[in-house]
Amino acid sequence: MGIIRKLFGRPEGPERQLEPGVGAHSDGIANLVESGLRKAHIAAGGGDATEDAADRIVTEALAHVGMATHEYNLGVRYQRGEGVPQDFALAASWYRKAAEQGLAPAQVNLGLLYVQAQGVPQDYNEAVKWFRKAAEQDFPDGCFKLGVMYTNGTGVPQDHDEAFRLISLAAVRGHQDALAAREVVAKRAVLERLKREH
Repeated sequence: MGIIRKLFGRPEGPERQLEPGVGAHSDGIANLVESGLRKAHIAAGGGDATEDAADRIVTEALAHVGMATHEYNLGVRYQRGEGVPQDFALAASWYRKAAEQGLAPAQVNLGLLYVQAQGVPQDYNEAVKWFRKAAEQDFPDGCFKLGVMYTNGTGVPQDHDEAFRLISLAAVRGHQDALAAREVVAKRAVLERLKREH
């Protein structure tokens, strides 16, 4: 039995039972991964596949069966061109799959691609939508990015109070950029309030 089958296959022994359908799903994952590792072994000239190649193959196999974290990781690889040709459209596609499953880092990265028009048309409203979904999960980078959108009035009406609230949430959770920006945004919020009062 291969190591991948041991990791993803059915557990051995009568005391370990799986929910209906889990074993079949796990066997499918194991088959995909083992097939990919065999291909990598052959491509490497019969020698040991590199750790990075094996990691990429595992990530691809698990992404193809809908595992959100691996869909996100594959998106990162395509965005950066790590072990695969750089392809922002494929990065956006993989991020979207993970984002639709509620994975906050994927939601933020997909939002950034919409801001930067990388692999998708520039669309600030769509970026706000994904940043908001991440912020609703209290994901610090989602809070920060949405706060920046409110600071600049990009994709949303400019609102320094809301920007300060969101950036403060990110700062409290240790987001370094939010810690640095909070004071500046607080000053803008105060100035905005003063203008409204006069």
